[in-house]
Amino acid sequence: MSALHLVRLCYHPSALLRFGHEQRLLEHDDETHGYLLHAWLTALFGSFAPRPFRHIESRCEVLGYADVDALHLQEHALAFAAPSVFRALQKDTLATKPMPEVWREGFVFSFEVLAPPVVRTQKGVEKDALLHALDCLGDQAPERGTPQLRTLREQTYCKWLLQQMGESAVLEQLFLAGFARRRLMRRRHDAGRSHHTIERPVALFQGQGRIRDPQAFSRLLRRGIGRHRAFGMGMLLLSPPKRER
Repeated sequence: MSALHLVRLCYHPSALLRFGHEQRLLEHDDETHGYLLHAWLTALFGSFAPRPFRHIESRCEVLGYADVDALHLQEHALAFAAPSVFRALQKDTLATKPMPEVWREGFVFSFEVLAPPVVRTQKGVEKDALLHALDCLGDQAPERGTPQLRTLREQTYCKWLLQQMGESAVLEQLFLAGFARRRLMRRRHDAGRSHHTIERPVALFQGQGRIRDPQAFSRLLRRGIGRHRAFGMGMLLLSPPKRER
């Protein structure tokens, strides 16, 4: 398995929007700009494009994980990206750093991740984990707008994240830092491959944990968490723990 690199770059908003207009990617609502950034990063870096990635809109910044370093990304963009694609990249902002190749069991970290807490029903339909939990509760489900519903949402979403983490780490702190429903653009899996808009819950999780299975943790970083990982969701952002143990 190749080394994993943390990628950071910034874009020019006007040039990115021109690219989206040229590619007819602005015709549907996409409140996270995840599809637009996915298309742009792929046009810029091809199969080396960072994914999962995280969009920091306030700074016109993208963070992500890639299998190659900045030199390889820059070489690919210079050789193959169209001018309309390349001009959206802010000059001298592309940078990478290698992530640890071997993690230590018991290593303590803080984290943040933006992800859609959805599950697959028995019919194979993607559904908000909270709505699925309410269906299971039936008549015992709390009413909309009540504190009980807010508590159930946090419990359900945090349980979903714990399942996504699997055996990779033990989470000692975990809370729901934010939640919203967002309209996202996706491509249909039919012959026409046309675009359409879907609505999904998007949750911001924060917490602290310690690595249980170093290899599983490495795979989790590379893969990301949950669905829609190629569209700005599921990147596990690491930071120093709030206190050393």
